[in-house]
Amino acid sequence: MEITLDMALSRFKKDPDYAPATLFWNKAHFEKLLEKTGCRLPTQYKELLETAGEFEHGFGYYFLATWPDGAQTKHELQVPFQPLQSVIDNFEIFRKGREFPDRFPHDMVFIGTADAGHTNLLANGTDPTDNAVYLWETASDPWGTGNNTQGLARCADTLFGFLYNLDDWDNL
Repeated sequence: MEITLDMALSRFKKDPDYAPATLFWNKAHFEKLLEKTGCRLPTQYKELLETAGEFEHGFGYYFLATWPDGAQTKHELQVPFQPLQSVIDNFEIFRKGREFPDRFPHDMVFIGTADAGHTNLLANGTDPTDNAVYLWETASDPWGTGNNTQGLARCADTLFGFLYNLDDWDNL
């Protein structure tokens, strides 16, 4: 079954804390993202931000992440879509930061957060056909060393599938 944007948003719209977006991304937002980071958003991310925007939701949405070694971990969604300036700032801090150089070597878009902001939800910033959702646990050591050896986890093959399959902790 192919999950559509409407299907993906159906769960949020039932949430009593759901608030429709007041900010929608447009061409200028996507151009600024490209200018500042060199990254482009995959098609499903663009569709969501153009049509559903940066909506608000309640808490209690959980998901699984699968790590390169096959281990799975549960996470709580915090912010599914950050404002553009936060996306750019996080790219600058984690991808190009001088304080902790070489800690994140991938050209990805820091689109959201989980686990009280301790993990980052990411989109592929170089392949607009890769709609997957990835997760990186914030670390300070260079990539592949110390507290930064886990790599990237995959949360879902598509953004719409990720949103549609969010669930209660006990159901995962």
